[in-house]
Amino acid sequence: ISLCISVLTLELLFASIQCANPRPADLSEADHLLQSGNWAQAENVLKRLKIEFATDSVQTKRILSRIRQLQQKQFFIPLDSLIQKLLWKAADSLCNIIDSALIDSPLTAKRRYFFDFLHRKSLVDSALEQKELYWQVIEKNCDWPTRDIPLLRRKMETLALHFAEQDSVDLAREYFDKSFRQERLAQMDSTLRQAYYLYMNGKFESCLKQLRQTPDSLKNVNWQRLEQFLSQFSGRLTLKNRFRLW
Repeated sequence: ISLCISVLTLELLFASIQCANPRPADLSEADHLLQSGNWAQAENVLKRLKIEFATDSVQTKRILSRIRQLQQKQFFIPLDSLIQKLLWKAADSLCNIIDSALIDSPLTAKRRYFFDFLHRKSLVDSALEQKELYWQVIEKNCDWPTRDIPLLRRKMETLALHFAEQDSVDLAREYFDKSFRQERLAQMDSTLRQAYYLYMNGKFESCLKQLRQTPDSLKNVNWQRLEQFLSQFSGRLTLKNRFRLW
């Protein structure tokens, strides 16, 4: 009898472990469909997974994050279509409508949609050669959260180089600061890590020297832009407003 009780106890323990560590939802199919633009199929897959994992709060959060991505993509279908067809004036008119809709929407909706909207708006403004408005939009774009960190950094660094050309070198440096705070030090090559610390500690000319000694094969586009910036302005940079960022 005691042996039977022990076996039963082990079975119950094993079952509880399985319940505590359920299998994760396989989101690979949904991710592929989202990336390839098959949104109707992606929606069906996500609906099925949401029902299947309805009692698992962790997996439900993962699934809901994909559903939000899908809704975001669907939201921009008409605007993306006009952009793809190079119908810039029509796209500009639609941007005004979307802008008003987002302003009137709840804050959570703005946080989900505003970065991607402003990115599209900047494409339209650039195509229509609305230069002043373009830079205003890029600056706003950098203030909204996004999972697309490479695109965010590209905008920050583009804006930084623009401010440098306008002789606002410390403001330009602030945007490079914001960009390079996105770097993952644990994954960084040791020579670039040294350049990073030199830059963040305000030793701009030493950072430039370190970058020039670093093989080009190790420097991605972000480091190349920083080297370009420091080559022209390292001697004029200060730590003004650095306390806000570092």
